[in-house]
Amino acid sequence: MTTHVVAPVIAIEPNDAWDRSFARSRLSIPENGKVVYVQLGAGRINSIENILKQVLEALYAYPDIHVVLGESMLGERLMFTHDRLRVIRDYPNALYAHGFDAAVQAGGYNSYQEMRMFGVPTLFIPNIETGMDDQVARCKESEKEGWGTVYLPGGESIEDKITELLKMTAIPIPSENGVHSIMDLLDIGST
Repeated sequence: MTTHVVAPVIAIEPNDAWDRSFARSRLSIPENGKVVYVQLGAGRINSIENILKQVLEALYAYPDIHVVLGESMLGERLMFTHDRLRVIRDYPNALYAHGFDAAVQAGGYNSYQEMRMFGVPTLFIPNIETGMDDQVARCKESEKEGWGTVYLPGGESIEDKITELLKMTAIPIPSENGVHSIMDLLDIGST
């Protein structure tokens, strides 16, 4: 058996995402507002409602912050409302990435790789109940690279981690999209 290591695979390239102005227009969010994207997964492996409520309350404490809540296509509809909240149930949500100033995400592969490539400062709340996906280890890498921070139960409060997140700056980590290498390995050519 031959093993090949490829770069991370992502759904869309940064150049394929909507520009900041268009993404915000689609979301009906002011161009000059600060926008935080929140997506904590589908809630099928772990319960996300309580932590999601804490995150939203911590963000609403900042009067200039608008929140874009990403509903998972696999999960139930979320029943949160607020005048500075927009809910999207779209795919891929990375189309909006240039419109985000920061994010609060679960630590899944796709979320992690997208925020990393787009350079969105991110607070990760990894799912520690997954059986085969070490989200904590993955998310800790964002701290080493300087573009992310990790919340774990028993550590700092959500409010403190949100404050830390909002002070972070964007650091895009350029990377080749591994899908092109996979296509070459399969001899089906890159597009």
